[in-house]
Amino acid sequence: MESLKMKHYYEQGYEFFVIPPEAMEVVLASFKKINTYEIAQQLDPRDRENIVNLIAEFDHHINMRNTLDILASESGISVLKKAETLQKDIKEEILQKKNKIRPQNFTPTEIKTLMVGTVTQSERISLLISPKVAIPEENIKKVQQALDKGNQ
Repeated sequence: MESLKMKHYYEQGYEFFVIPPEAMEVVLASFKKINTYEIAQQLDPRDRENIVNLIAEFDHHINMRNTLDILASESGISVLKKAETLQKDIKEEILQKKNKIRPQNFTPTEIKTLMVGTVTQSERISLLISPKVAIPEENIKKVQQALDKGNQ
């Protein structure tokens, strides 16, 4: 191998690579992996399209999420820079309060519960966007009656 001047050849439309015997296992494993991807070519066109659409949606979602995280981080940094312009005594008081706050820890159970599936996640999101009223129903009725009397 060391005596060869060229380890890559192009001849009659084909590329040839000279590889050491130690690399054969890796190359063969790669060919085997490529072969499994070629099975995707044999899929029903509708199934193939569904897979392509799903991968495209994953790609879009991941890029959008990364973008939102970056923009939110930049916004947070901007707010923190503004906090640096505060008077020294206020900054010290903020620092003291901040040092008392512990980072929020999520238990593995909390994480796994939400990772189970989209139904659980959707339910949690629904609770966030339409929380239950903490006012007893009877009080709401009394207020509603009073408002109705006032409008008459």
